[in-house]
Amino acid sequence: MKEKRVLLAPVTGTLTAYIITALVFIVYALLLTYTGISEKNNTAVVLVTMAMSLVAGGIKSASSARQRGLVWGVVTGVLYVAVMVAAGLFLIPGYTLGSKTLVCLLLGIGSGGLGGIIGVNLFCRK
Repeated sequence: MKEKRVLLAPVTGTLTAYIITALVFIVYALLLTYTGISEKNNTAVVLVTMAMSLVAGGIKSASSARQRGLVWGVVTGVLYVAVMVAAGLFLIPGYTLGSKTLVCLLLGIGSGGLGGIIGVNLFCRK
């Protein structure tokens, strides 16, 4: 039972991160549609949203696994980016991997790892 919980930890963390991402993007889309906010900040909004979501996902992952927060947070970040890239390759014609993908991967590793460290220290003290 413990092994199953540990192996599912990055999945729950990634789902948490995607739910947060979706909610923020919905609010941002509504703001873009109904206010005078410019689209020039789209890249910053995407990167900040991704980082915040992955910190939360890393926290969820580490608190679910209750061990090795850095490892499970990093796995969560890599899984998040892998799903994003797979969706891009499948859904967007002409999608290519490039420097932006590398930036997302590094951001995913860093943010997920940070969240994992926070999560294991906040929720798993003995």
